[in-house]
Amino acid sequence: MSDTEYRVSFTDYAAGQLSDVFNYISFDLSSPEVAVDWTYRIQKKLMCLMYAPERIKLTDEEPWRSRNVHRFSVENFYAYFLIDESEKRVWIIAFVYAKRDQKRQLKQMDDASKN
Repeated sequence: MSDTEYRVSFTDYAAGQLSDVFNYISFDLSSPEVAVDWTYRIQKKLMCLMYAPERIKLTDEEPWRSRNVHRFSVENFYAYFLIDESEKRVWIIAFVYAKRDQKRQLKQMDDASKN
């Protein structure tokens, strides 16, 4: 493990997923204050990836495991991320509700990146 600080960034896909959850809580559930509080808690937890992100295990799902994709539990969600050592950056690539079919959601992420 290193003492190096990493920047945490979101791909457009992951940012869109986070935004979708925010909008669902804010508008569909009519709870904008809860949505803001939830987003703050999620971002705060994800910021712990700034330090030694390699400590988080790789996902079990293939082929993403072979691609060095890590899976981090954040409340009722999984944040999937890659570590870019050359830029000292952690890329959040997907943000998925934990009760969903994870392999299917990751495949949708792959499909979206091809477009």
